[in-house]
Amino acid sequence: MIRNIAFDFGGVLFDLSWEGAVERFRGIGLADAEQRLDRYHQRGIFEELES
Repeated sequence: MIRNIAFDFGGVLFDLSWEGAVERFRGIGLADAEQRLDRYHQRGIFEELES
């Protein structure tokens, strides 16, 4: 039985590659991924997840 799930969106537990994330989002069709997934301030759905 799974009791807990930890989400790490802020790079606290794992250091995520910003460039890799932007590349992957572009790969699935998010053309403006670089503007939406800023290194310091998120926008759109990414901002909603952080909140």
